[in-house]
Amino acid sequence: MSHLVKMENGQSQTIQEMLGCIERYNPDHLKTLEAYVQDQAKNNTYDLEANLAVLKLYQFNPHMLNFDIT
Repeated sequence: MSHLVKMENGQSQTIQEMLGCIERYNPDHLKTLEAYVQDQAKNNTYDLEANLAVLKLYQFNPHMLNFDIT
């Protein structure tokens, strides 16, 4: 399943495209990345770059930490 991230300019990108640019550190995308982590757990898949991006966002924004995701 391809997850899309809505950008500020109204366009959409896949998670892999978003992770390849500065948008990976945009906290507005955290909910989408968290949903992607949940899908990984449900489907027994693994995306290291996406998971590291979630952890980095938690590091930069500790008030957004979600223990269920970590």
